[in-house]
Amino acid sequence: MTPEEESDRIRALLRAAHRDDDLSCPPFQRLVREAEPRQHVPRPPWTVRAAALTAIAAAASVVLVLSLRGERTPPPLPTLGALAWSSGAWGGPLDFLLELPNPPPLEALPSLRASLPVYRSGSDSRDEKRR
Repeated sequence: MTPEEESDRIRALLRAAHRDDDLSCPPFQRLVREAEPRQHVPRPPWTVRAAALTAIAAAASVVLVLSLRGERTPPPLPTLGALAWSSGAWGGPLDFLLELPNPPPLEALPSLRASLPVYRSGSDSRDEKRR
C-alpha cells in the first residue's frame, strides 16, 4: 500500500466517523446570526428605583451603625514596670531547637597547661621546716 492510498483510506474512515456529527450540528450561518450583537433593551424604571433605594438603605445603615457606635477611648498603655513576664529572658517558640543537648562541664575538658602547685600564704613549706 502506497502512502497516498493509506492517506485516502484514513480520510474515508474519518469522514465516516464524523458523518453523524455533521447531522447533529446546526448550520454555521445560523450560529453566526445568533452571535451578532443584539439591541440594548432599556431596563424598566422600577429596577432602577429598586437599585437606588437599596443603595440609599445601605448607606443609611452604615451611617446609623457608625453614629450609634460612639466614641471609645483606647485603653491606657501599660507602663514598663507594670508588665509581667513569665521568665527573665524572652525566647521564641522554636528556640528550643537551637539548644545543644547538655554539653559536658568545662572542667572535664582536657587542658594543655601544666598544673602548677598551689601555695597558700599560711602554709609555707619553709615554715614547716623551721618548726
